[in-house]
Amino acid sequence: MPGAFSYFLFLICLFLALFSPAQSFIKSELGWRETQTRGVLRVGIDPNWQPFSFYNASGWDGFDADLARELAKRLNLRLTSDPVGYDSMYDALAQDRVDVVISAVVPDGNRAADFAWSNSYFDAGVFAVAPTQDGFVFLKPEQLQNKRVAAALGSQADRLARFWERRTPGMTRQTAASDAEAMQMLADGRADVAFVSRLELHTSVPHDAPALEARPFAIAAKKQNARLLGELNRILDEMHGDGSLAAISQKWVK
Repeated sequence: MPGAFSYFLFLICLFLALFSPAQSFIKSELGWRETQTRGVLRVGIDPNWQPFSFYNASGWDGFDADLARELAKRLNLRLTSDPVGYDSMYDALAQDRVDVVISAVVPDGNRAADFAWSNSYFDAGVFAVAPTQDGFVFLKPEQLQNKRVAAALGSQADRLARFWERRTPGMTRQTAASDAEAMQMLADGRADVAFVSRLELHTSVPHDAPALEARPFAIAAKKQNARLLGELNRILDEMHGDGSLAAISQKWVK
């Protein structure tokens, strides 16, 4: 009966192929309904990184705290925070202690089988900035020809400056002791461009500014919570559009 057994296996495989997506959808919808019924968005945090997440006399505060409060408000949910720590955040998600983690999380492709991430709400990468009369302009690599580029020695920005110096005609790298000094070199006219980490760049950055190397912060959740992530992405898009996300960034980072 080898033929009949093979046909039976084929039917099992076909069933799994057809109905596994449906099962994932059902789990996602049930999870979202459970969150709504509970009326609470449970957020895992690492309260040890200013200005994103920290404790003060008022409790949990920072960029991520403000973001979580706004997300919960727009979802019509009450917010609770659980200090799970950065090293334990995925365990907290897997054990259903929290619904999401909002704590300057960088998506990790090695965990993509079990977890998923929202759209980025902040890019902590490196940007190339040049001064203008009204502030700064953000450059792409092809705009670096014949430019003197300042970068803090030994930093991620310095690594990128070395990379592009080898590939860009006329570009010369200028060494700075820090991001602050790199920006001062722009002000003094000793450099045309500065490579600076977004976390150290104390000026407004447009949402569509090109990063030389991105480091996106996103909200983490279990992969089966696709509906919840979809709702969060919808709200993040709204916050990009209405300026509320930029206002949080201005408050905490610029």
